[in-house]
Amino acid sequence: MNGVDRYADQEQLSTQPDPLAQSHQVETAVQGVGYLYEVISVWISEACGICSEKSQTILATYE
Repeated sequence: MNGVDRYADQEQLSTQPDPLAQSHQVETAVQGVGYLYEVISVWISEACGICSEKSQTILATYE
């Protein structure tokens, strides 16, 4: 080889970002974060409900 990379043009083309792919990736990430937020919200509300029920039971025991 004489120091010339015959694949240099192909490598450059493959590293350039595709705007459509990037917007799809962002949209997918946003949807994933939204889903994760919903799951965490439900988990917290269920945990708070359980804690609330237990605390009411404990309070009723000591009344």
